[in-house]
Amino acid sequence: MNASVSWTVRRQLLLGGTLVLALSQWVWTPALVTGNSMQPTLRPGSVVGLNKLAFRFGPPRRGDIVAICTGRELIVKRILGLPGEEVSADGGVFCINGRPLAEPYVQFKDSDNIAPGRLGANRFVVAGDNRQGTLIAVISLDRIVGRVTTLR
Repeated sequence: MNASVSWTVRRQLLLGGTLVLALSQWVWTPALVTGNSMQPTLRPGSVVGLNKLAFRFGPPRRGDIVAICTGRELIVKRILGLPGEEVSADGGVFCINGRPLAEPYVQFKDSDNIAPGRLGANRFVVAGDNRQGTLIAVISLDRIVGRVTTLR
């Protein structure tokens, strides 16, 4: 009787462990924020959730905070420009199709200028909320791992 209980417990633990690994690989996983490029929205040491299924049923939207695979690590940035849009920056003010983008989450602006350019299919412009300590980049959809959500 004791051996059968032990086997049942081991089987349940194995099944539970497999389920946890599968969920963290393909569905959702926690992550630790280490840099300051998303301040004040996300602070270093914050734990966030990464929803890996978020964009399986629809594309990322402007304002989404996403995790991006660089090939070596995951970085967290905000989606600013969408496929087909003309993007530019004038004195640190980001513009979409010639109009300034309202960004109430940005408290630390920079003074960068970026010449106008049109985004191709499946291309997005991303940046951190702390514009003094971030990069602004054009990325492809296949680099986006999922949507980042804060855990409270």
